[in-house]
Amino acid sequence: MFHNIHCSPKNAAMLLAAILFLAMAAAQASALIQTDIVYGMDDTYINSSAADTNCDGQSMFTGKTGRTTLEAWFRFNMSSPSGYYVLGAALWTYAYDLTGSRTFFLHPALGTDWTENNLTWNNNPGNDLSVYSQQVSSTGWWSWDLASDYPAKFSQGDAFTAYIIRLGTSEVMSIEDKENAYGTGNVPYLNLTMMIPEVYILSPPDDTSTYNTSFTFQYNTTDAGNIVNCSLMFDGAANKTNTSIVENSTSTFTLSNVFPGAHTWAVQCYDVNRYIYEINPETRDLTVLAYVEWTNPSSATRLDLGSALINSATLTGTRQIYANNSQTNVLVSCVSGDCSRITTNWTTRAMTCAENVTVLFRCPTTVAGSFEADFELTSDQDATADTLTVNCTILAPDLSVNSTNITFSDDTPTESQEIDITAGIYNDGTYDATGVVVRFYKGHYLTGTQIGSDQTFDLSAGSSTTVMQNWTTSIGDHDIYVVVDPPVDTNGSIAEGNESNNYAYRTVNIPMWTYFVGNVTGTLALQTADNRSVLKWSVTDTTDSLLYVADTDSNPEFNSLVALSRNTTGGYTSDDFTEFDTSINTTAYADSVNLTFTASGNPAGTETFTVFGHAIYDVPIAESTNSSTFVTGILWDSSDDTNNNHQFDSTAKEDIVFVTRVNQSKAGMYGTYDYEIRVPARLKNYKGPDSLTVTFYTEIK
Repeated sequence: MFHNIHCSPKNAAMLLAAILFLAMAAAQASALIQTDIVYGMDDTYINSSAADTNCDGQSMFTGKTGRTTLEAWFRFNMSSPSGYYVLGAALWTYAYDLTGSRTFFLHPALGTDWTENNLTWNNNPGNDLSVYSQQVSSTGWWSWDLASDYPAKFSQGDAFTAYIIRLGTSEVMSIEDKENAYGTGNVPYLNLTMMIPEVYILSPPDDTSTYNTSFTFQYNTTDAGNIVNCSLMFDGAANKTNTSIVENSTSTFTLSNVFPGAHTWAVQCYDVNRYIYEINPETRDLTVLAYVEWTNPSSATRLDLGSALINSATLTGTRQIYANNSQTNVLVSCVSGDCSRITTNWTTRAMTCAENVTVLFRCPTTVAGSFEADFELTSDQDATADTLTVNCTILAPDLSVNSTNITFSDDTPTESQEIDITAGIYNDGTYDATGVVVRFYKGHYLTGTQIGSDQTFDLSAGSSTTVMQNWTTSIGDHDIYVVVDPPVDTNGSIAEGNESNNYAYRTVNIPMWTYFVGNVTGTLALQTADNRSVLKWSVTDTTDSLLYVADTDSNPEFNSLVALSRNTTGGYTSDDFTEFDTSINTTAYADSVNLTFTASGNPAGTETFTVFGHAIYDVPIAESTNSSTFVTGILWDSSDDTNNNHQFDSTAKEDIVFVTRVNQSKAGMYGTYDYEIRVPARLKNYKGPDSLTVTFYTEIK
């Protein structure tokens, strides 16, 4: 039962209007039907007993109780959805409570210039004739058919429409409002049935590729008759327009002389239902094939320009270009490979339809090798390049020598030793070489001295040979150059594929020092004049024995030996080492006597040697090889002091004696033995007459 019906100010939050699209699938060439639910923009009721009061409160009523008339009002925004056709409409409300079964009537409002916040009994715009009546007999959902009113108002472009549910007899129904005042969640809504205008592209299919240049574009429309025009959109611009549209009937556009290339097309239509509505269906791709191609034979077969000897005539070859349509800006370009070696005479030009043009390719013979390049053939009307591979071969010998193939018959020779130098010579090219010249040099080939004479031979492609040259060594580091096909600076007399590998060198070191190592064993004997032994014994331990080395032309007096760098009274004479270097011509070497035995102007080290019972102090020493196990000292013979200055000098050229102490069975640089001693290689040249040998002396202790 309804009692004390009154109006109160609105205190419920407004719900925002929303549209829920429930789209249905559309069949090809048939309308797309869609159901939309539109929730009320405004809903309220008015009360004749409170004529100036806005009653948009927590509940909504319609009917009559006593002398009070109650009316439920609904207003909807019709601005959306634009471009659709409304085929049917129904207002659904939820009856929360009612006093009895009655027929309620729905009337269109005569005006819509109101809102739920300002509508009163006294300012309401009134109502029109009934649209629909509904016998409401229970609580729950009830619908009110608006098909005879709403679609017409929608189509004519009304912004709003409003409806009233009322009853003239004594009965009251309470209705859930959009603020959900009763808490049912069943707020009123408008159910619209609509048709969506569609344009369907029929043919040609998407991604069509063809050599044809004329096309018929087919499409179909579905509408209630308000599509005013359709245009063919070709490459993004309107090309042709049709203003006579027949619904559900195939329409066409015809286009001729389509420019070759990649294109897009679509059909764009305009519908004038409510507003101008642009209908854009899918965009399709269309490729018109126009081409230029390599012929005689096709690009599938590479063009081989052949082979030729380096520096001979340029290799040439031809291939034709064919155009199946009128072509502009036909371009031949090298896109990969040896583009700097293989070229063409083609310049960008236009071609007429079905024209054949000959293209010349060139391969100069200035550089040896096998060359290949890819040439693309394109035009403004041909988006797909036709690629031709062109190749050629330039033959040439390639003479070479490298340092790893330069060898010496002795890798550690001594001064004045005769050794053989052997060099491997290669022809890594693709052509035979005749009259190949090889030269050997001591020092750089531009500034050094040639060793021996030229050697000449033939060398076929891919083969190799060895050449040998005899050389007598001299002290020092020597770069031994081998040159093939000289002179290097003018690339010789044989044209080669690579002129940069025609020389190489290897360094050989001829040391200033000669190193002697060995064992010292002794058998002492006293014999008669006829070599009969009187007394004989063996020496098994020779430790501390001394080994001496001197120029064979010297005659040292061992009791007169003095330490080099000391005079006969024991005073220091700093110039002895340099004077001895001068005497044997070794001053310029990095391992001279002076640099080997001194440091900062003084002997690098000294020891005392007892020679035949006589102690000699301050004897300058240096390691014989690489350790202190064996050392070498230097002595001079004071008995040769012919100018009586009591010191060694290069004028008197006193005998020089190198000495080492026996250190039995010790490890040295070259193994285990009793002694190591270093001797200048030129000691044999120190005195004359020049026997070019040295003599060893042993004092066994």
